[in-house]
Amino acid sequence: MTKNDKDKKHFYKESESKQEPDKEINEPDKEKEIKNSTDELIKLKEEIKLLKDSLLRKAAEFENYKKRTETEISNYLKYASEHLIRELLPVYDDINRSIQSIDKGETKDFETLKTGIKHIQDKFRKVFKKEG
Repeated sequence: MTKNDKDKKHFYKESESKQEPDKEINEPDKEKEIKNSTDELIKLKEEIKLLKDSLLRKAAEFENYKKRTETEISNYLKYASEHLIRELLPVYDDINRSIQSIDKGETKDFETLKTGIKHIQDKFRKVFKKEG
């Protein structure tokens, strides 16, 4: 037998002797340990349940936020030009009245027509300045 073999035997004897007292845990301690482990497991399962619920709620809130944002953007794009159109409607009406006046023969003087068109042009320019 070599020295290395003797060291191995000695090591195994020491480790066996160290393990033996651990094996001799009395029954009440085992029951307490099992009960503590069971209680901890129950608490962890409850925490998992709460975290899953929280995660699902946050996911639903985020989906609602996305839908609401998409609707708001869609409405903004839909109605963004509404103000400009309202500002341009009187100018459009003036142009139509001028054309109707020409068609009916009410405007016979070129200078009067020219002055009217210039007024419409000024209104048009003011709207563009106002709107940027």
